[in-house]
Amino acid sequence: MNGVLRKEKDSMGKLIATDLDGTLLPEGTFQLNPEYYEVIRRLHDEGHVFVAASGRHYSSMRKLLEPVWEDVIFLCGNGTYVACRGVSMAVRPLPDRLYEEIIPEMKKNGIFTCADTPDAMWTDSDSEMFQRRLSGGYRVNLKRIDDLRQLRDVNAKPSADGLHDRGVLKCAMYTEKDAAPMAERFKQRFGSQAHIMTAGERWVDCVPLGVDKGTALSQIQQQLGFSREDTVAFGDNGNDVGMLNCAGESYCVAGGRDEVKRAARHVIGRMEDDAVLDVLKRFLA
Repeated sequence: MNGVLRKEKDSMGKLIATDLDGTLLPEGTFQLNPEYYEVIRRLHDEGHVFVAASGRHYSSMRKLLEPVWEDVIFLCGNGTYVACRGVSMAVRPLPDRLYEEIIPEMKKNGIFTCADTPDAMWTDSDSEMFQRRLSGGYRVNLKRIDDLRQLRDVNAKPSADGLHDRGVLKCAMYTEKDAAPMAERFKQRFGSQAHIMTAGERWVDCVPLGVDKGTALSQIQQQLGFSREDTVAFGDNGNDVGMLNCAGESYCVAGGRDEVKRAARHVIGRMEDDAVLDVLKRFLA
């Protein structure tokens, strides 16, 4: 292991970024076709840089991609946290005042509320069903706190492993119906202070203003020396649009939202049929 992944000098390799849930595997599961691991290894060996981009927490993404974790840049929490080989590349926390204002509104409008720090996802919910879903389905490092508004003070303490910067990165709520209408309501209320987006069918995410997968991918491009034309991106949901706009070649899977299909240059087959895997193989020598 030798620092973060970088573009080789004069390499013809691509920067390949893909969403996970709904694009590579069913939402909230670990049902990833093992062939992806082989292809990611080969892409790395041939000079490409692979970015896993998700609204998921880092702990969930790291476990999902454990067999190839040294060959992947992790773009987590919809752009709030970027890491590679245990090294933080970017940390973008929510402003304290905004976090303290939006959490009570999420608790009133959603049926489950949570927040991310670099090392854990936190909730003050007593719902065993949701705790099992997050710990079991996403396999996230989930911790409970009596009141999410207290998280800012808890998170001010130094990280136990010394690797992670501090900050409350993202807060999210789960809705009973399609998340899009609720996301629009929150945009009207908080859109001038935060970036509100859908993540999956039922989640509404709140991250710092100006932060999304696109801004995070753009920073990776600058850090590693990739152009827009050198970049390939895949997605299916509203939180992927910014990332697709950063890529010269962009793809939406068949089950994606209409606005994502409009943003992408190509609409490909279904996630269930491993459509992204088929496209990735085209970049192999």
